[in-house]
Amino acid sequence: MILALAPLHVELEIIKVMLEETERKRFEKLGIKVGSKITILDSTNGNLIIFTETGRVALDKSIATKILVR
Repeated sequence: MILALAPLHVELEIIKVMLEETERKRFEKLGIKVGSKITILDSTNGNLIIFTETGRVALDKSIATKILVR
């Protein structure tokens, strides 16, 4: 499922990141990469605040729809 539709407060695993190479490398430094465990802390109109291994990260809806989780 895409990250934008995932439930709150549930640990999720990233299975695919469909971003350009430069964006993907930037997000990897923030802990958003294939195999990482994340939790959605808050969601407002598709914009998310997630908890990663490096801390909290805010994502807008356009990015959240390009990350697949299970």
